[in-house]
Amino acid sequence: TFLPLLGYKNFHHWLIDILPRIQLIDGTPWHDRPVYVPKNMLPYMRESLEMLPYRFTPLTSGYYETDRLCLPTRLSKIENSSPSALRWLRRTYLREEPARHERGRRLLISRKDAKSRILGQEDEIFERLEPWGFERVILSSMSLLEQIRLFSETEIVTGAHGAGFTNIVWMPPGGALVEITSDAHVGHCFWRMCNQLGLRHGFL
Repeated sequence: TFLPLLGYKNFHHWLIDILPRIQLIDGTPWHDRPVYVPKNMLPYMRESLEMLPYRFTPLTSGYYETDRLCLPTRLSKIENSSPSALRWLRRTYLREEPARHERGRRLLISRKDAKSRILGQEDEIFERLEPWGFERVILSSMSLLEQIRLFSETEIVTGAHGAGFTNIVWMPPGGALVEITSDAHVGHCFWRMCNQLGLRHGFL
């Protein structure tokens, strides 16, 4: 089995478009055979694969021949999250949901480490939000497991549109995502995810 890897170095596309395709080999003869992946994976990719019960074999760039090869297909059109993909992610990675008293965190996702869609007045925004119990976090400094635990305890998320919002898949139903965006970039992928996950969604 080989995971098709278009856009695989983007956190959102890896978690939503690529990784959940592996469920298609469950219950088939391909389940016990090697699954080939690129050798130069990013840390969150390796971490996500290490949690799965498959034999992953890294491949370097080159030409390969095989008699038979399984290529799991897309579960939905790109930018349209599949409900089955979201269910599989929660079932596979959200091993222990936090107790009710551990929920209720509020997050401002910082993109100070990003190259685009950076909030020009992030410090001022955080000053307004902090009295309401908001924390400011930079997700790129966290492991995948740390991000899963963080969002599983979170009720409200806000910040500039970015791949880190993909972590809303771990949030308890009933929470909310508020995207801070501009007319130049209005995406709908997280609005769709919120509808499928039972979360509220808004734009600023």
